Amino acid sequence: MTGMTVQVSAETSRLTGWFKSSFSSNANACVEVTFAARGQVSVRDSKFGADSAVITVSERHWERLLADVLRGTADNGAIGIEHTADGGALLRGNGVELRYTAREWAAFRDGVRTGEFHIGPDDVARTENTGTRMAVSGS
Repeated sequence: MTGMTVQVSAETSRLTGWFKSSFSSNANACVEVTFAARGQVSVRDSKFGADSAVITVSERHWERLLADVLRGTADNGAIGIEHTADGGALLRGNGVELRYTAREWAAFRDGVRTGEFHIGPDDVARTENTGTRMAVSGS
C-alpha cells in the first residue's frame, strides 16, 4: 500500500485494539488496555509492546480496579495495586507483575478520572457482534 497515509485516532485505537490514556501524549511507555476479548479486559506495558506480559480480568473486576485507582486503594480481588515510593505503581494479577513509573501511572490515573477506560455500551455491543475489533482506518 505505497503512498497511503494511515491515521489512527485515539478513539479508533480504543475501538480496534490496544489503547492508552490521552494524557500519555506520544509517550512510548504507558499503561495499555484492550477490550478485544468478549467479557474481558487486558492490560500491558507499552514499553514492551507485543512482548509485554499481560494481565486479563473480567469486565466486572476491571471496573472495580478503576474505582480502586480513583480511591488509591490496593486490591480489588483480581488485580493488586502496589504504590511505589517514587509515585509509580505495580499491578499484579494472573501471576504477572507490571511496573509503571510515576509519569506512566499519573497518565493512566488521569485517563481513569476522565472516563477513558470505562467500558461503554458500544464496546460491549462491538465485542458481542464481532468477537474482536480489528479494523484499519486510513485516508
